[in-house]
Amino acid sequence: VLESTGAAAQAPVALGALGKAETLLQEALTDVRRSVAALRITAGDNRPLPETLTDLVRTHHAPEQLDVQFMLQGTPRSLNPQVELTLCRVAQEGVTNVHKHAQASRVTITLGYECDRVRLTLADNGKGMSAETGGYGLIGLRERVQLVGGTVTIQSTQGQGFQLDVEIPA
Repeated sequence: VLESTGAAAQAPVALGALGKAETLLQEALTDVRRSVAALRITAGDNRPLPETLTDLVRTHHAPEQLDVQFMLQGTPRSLNPQVELTLCRVAQEGVTNVHKHAQASRVTITLGYECDRVRLTLADNGKGMSAETGGYGLIGLRERVQLVGGTVTIQSTQGQGFQLDVEIPA
């Protein structure tokens, strides 16, 4: 088309832009596929939350790109289904954010059952973020946790990783 319109001189620039567009499209398609797979893993299928999170880790674990680990602390017990779904979605959103933004090689999800609460921590070794950074995903995550009476704490220093702590009364 460029040659037939007399714009052959612009062909290298146009081809470069098309190549970049194709790369971005492939990355977006990968993100969509990952999101759809994550949505299939829900706390609503009557499985214990630790098992659901193990499946999430298995879905996202790719040692050559991102080493995703899961740790369990305390003795698992049944929680309110809405609390379990919230913790599952927090873990999904967290791992998705690490894939998209963190430039990390490792992320650890820790689920801790304590006497009067349950705690989910997600920590990566990525680039971190500045205090003013944060998008709709983190806003929605905070709102979801607040709806079940929980709190969200974020610790991050530019260049030194990111840690997300969610604590919900149980």
